[in-house]
Amino acid sequence: MRRVSNFLKNFAVIGILAVAACTTVQQQTSGVGGGAGSSQGAGSGVGVGGKNRVPAQEVTLGANAGKKLELPAACPSQLFSKRTGFSVCFSEQHRQAIYIAYELTREQLNNPVVKRAEDFREDDEFKSAGTYDFSNTIYERGHLAPAADMKWSAQAMADSFSMANITPQKKAMNHGRWLELEDMVRNWARKYGEVYIVMGPLLDDSLTKVGRSQVSLPKAHFKCVLEMTVQPEKSVCFVIPQDPNLTLADYTRTVDQVEALTGLDLFAALNDEIETRIEATNSFSDWMKGYNMKAASPAYFPAGGSSGDDSTRSPAPRKSAPRANSATQSAPAAPGTFTCAPKYCSQLTSCEEAKFLLNQCGLKRLDNDGDGTPCEALCH
Repeated sequence: MRRVSNFLKNFAVIGILAVAACTTVQQQTSGVGGGAGSSQGAGSGVGVGGKNRVPAQEVTLGANAGKKLELPAACPSQLFSKRTGFSVCFSEQHRQAIYIAYELTREQLNNPVVKRAEDFREDDEFKSAGTYDFSNTIYERGHLAPAADMKWSAQAMADSFSMANITPQKKAMNHGRWLELEDMVRNWARKYGEVYIVMGPLLDDSLTKVGRSQVSLPKAHFKCVLEMTVQPEKSVCFVIPQDPNLTLADYTRTVDQVEALTGLDLFAALNDEIETRIEATNSFSDWMKGYNMKAASPAYFPAGGSSGDDSTRSPAPRKSAPRANSATQSAPAAPGTFTCAPKYCSQLTSCEEAKFLLNQCGLKRLDNDGDGTPCEALCH
């Protein structure tokens, strides 16, 4: 009996130890996930709570990331949101996006369903962006993902005017080099069928903050573009200051250089061989092959205008308009003022001149989305 009693006691002790061991294993297993998340900064995002906080593993890419080639490896702030036309990683500290990323396709550009919204609004998720306005200053609300890239969807267009997609930009930049770069990227999307884009402001703790929202004023913005359609694959980046006075070619950088400036791991879903090769190289000359680069131009664009030679979305020809490539030839002056000079939107000061150059001179590059309205910053 005593043997049985001792046996039962020993069996009970063994059972208790086994249960404890299982519990420890479960806790350690849970700890692996939590520890990995914490090492990537997930703890702060989840701990604060709220639907905007996304754990790092939900926005971190890796070998199984599929085709989300536009996304960086992670969102440093953990404030990540997927919208209809783009993804946004938001900074509450700076009251603007850390980056905006999206894929742009020829099909999207060739099938517009809405016009420009002009409806800036507070973001539904990231309230701290506010609704700041820079009226009567040298700054204005600049788009990161351009509205002209979002005409394929009413919701995508509306999202592009959310303050989460807006950054302070000087007017000269927003209507100059930044606009020219947007136009160039649309040409590349038409040429290659699809491109992957990531962009944002260069943010740091030293930036001046203004207004009730205390939004930071970036000194420069970056944009990186990747194409995987034509071999060899290639990427190119631009870092454009608020007071640009050079051509776009002068502002080109490698992906590696932009990663060093931002701390982001860009195009992280690429396999290592491709990533290593293309991110260390500035391939702007390859992007521009087949383009008519004029040294006198403020930026580089394809011959014939921004609709691109391979675009199927050119405006319907007008009987009074000569062919697009005759814009550089002699043509009658407009009553009183205008002549058919090969200008860009950033060089124009009136919508009337823009309409003349488009309608009378056939300068299609002024109508970068083919809706019949030239130089939308002037004519809206």
